[in-house]
Amino acid sequence: MKTITVQLQTNKAFRYFENLLELYEGWGSIHGKDDIYLHLSAPNYSLKTPVKQSWLKDYGHQMGLLVSDLS
Repeated sequence: MKTITVQLQTNKAFRYFENLLELYEGWGSIHGKDDIYLHLSAPNYSLKTPVKQSWLKDYGHQMGLLVSDLS
C-alpha cells in the first residue's frame, strides 16, 4: 500500500481535508490493494487512514499533490 504524508501548517486546513473525506466518502479500506494510506498532520491534530485512490485523484491537488502517477 502506498503512503502519502502531508504536513499541514494550520488546524483549519486539517479540518478542511477531514471534512472533504467525510463529505465525499473518501475513506478506504485497510484491506483494499488500490487504496492509499494518507497521513495528515497539523499542529494539534493527526490522522492516519486509508483513502480511496479516486478520492485522492479528485481532491489531492488541493493538498498540493500531483497524483497523476498513482495508478
